[in-house]
Amino acid sequence: MGRYLMFIQKAYFMALKDGFARANFLRKHDVLAGIGNNVYFYSRIFPSDPKLLRIHDNITIATNVRFLGHDRIDMTMTNLLNKKYSKLYDCIEIMDNVFIGSDCIILPGVRIGENTIIGAGAVVTKDLPSGYVWGVLLPDKLASLMN
Repeated sequence: MGRYLMFIQKAYFMALKDGFARANFLRKHDVLAGIGNNVYFYSRIFPSDPKLLRIHDNITIATNVRFLGHDRIDMTMTNLLNKKYSKLYDCIEIMDNVFIGSDCIILPGVRIGENTIIGAGAVVTKDLPSGYVWGVLLPDKLASLMN
C-alpha cells in the first residue's frame, strides 16, 4: 500500500498549479525534514529522499531542480576497484533568502548559505557560503550580494 500512496502523492504534487501550492503540500503532509515560510517550490520533481531536505524561509526553487539526498556510486566503485565503498546519505539544507535557478542539481550533504542565488544549470557539489551569486559557467563566485 505504501508504494501506491507515494505514487498518488507524487502525481498530485506534479499536478498542483503553482510553486506555493506545491510548498504548502510538502508542509501539510510533513514530506520534508523541514520547510519554512514563503517558499515557492516551482519544480515538479519530487525530492528523491524528502526527509533529507530542509528548506528555510523565503526560498524560490525554479523548474526542474533536483535534490539528491543520496549517491550510489559506491556500487560501481566497489565492483570496479574490488574495495568496499559506503553509500552517501546526507541532508541538504537551504538557508534563508535563496533562489535556485532552473535545472540545477543539488548533491547530498550540501548547505546553501543565506542570501544566495544559484544560476540555472549549476551542479552544487559542496557548501555555498552566504551572500553570493553562483553560476554554472564559472565555478567560483560571480558577484557578491553584499555590495
